[in-house]
Amino acid sequence: MKKSLPQMLSEEIGLSPYQFQRLAKRAPDTYKHYVIEKRNGGDRWIAQPAVETKHIQRWLINNVLSSLPVHQAAMAYKVGSSIALNAELHSKNSYLAKFDFTNFFNSIKYHNIVNFFTENFGEIFDKLDIANMARIVCVREVGAGLCLS
Repeated sequence: MKKSLPQMLSEEIGLSPYQFQRLAKRAPDTYKHYVIEKRNGGDRWIAQPAVETKHIQRWLINNVLSSLPVHQAAMAYKVGSSIALNAELHSKNSYLAKFDFTNFFNSIKYHNIVNFFTENFGEIFDKLDIANMARIVCVREVGAGLCLS
């Protein structure tokens, strides 16, 4: 018999199923929002999760999301990777393209995350667990809906 996400968290980090449900329900609203200046001008919007939300997010990264393959070009998500290593890989190239996608994270919505989790973890977790995982990794924008944090 497979275990539910609240059962796993209870066994592994001591969070009761009731505490988990309560945290999952309010997770998208537990962020501190602030703005910092970019080095090259302009502002960057920051959403910092509350400690308890971040604790569950780290567990999800280490125990669920880390099972997903990482594309070979995605240097930021590889163990042992660094800015220096990434720069070295490109140092002999004649050209370098640098992109900054406007509103990239804000374009990812709750339903996108639910669909992704269902596709990748639907055999492991039920619909409620998937919905709760999506809530844990999403932030509610001020005056808007849920988006990826």
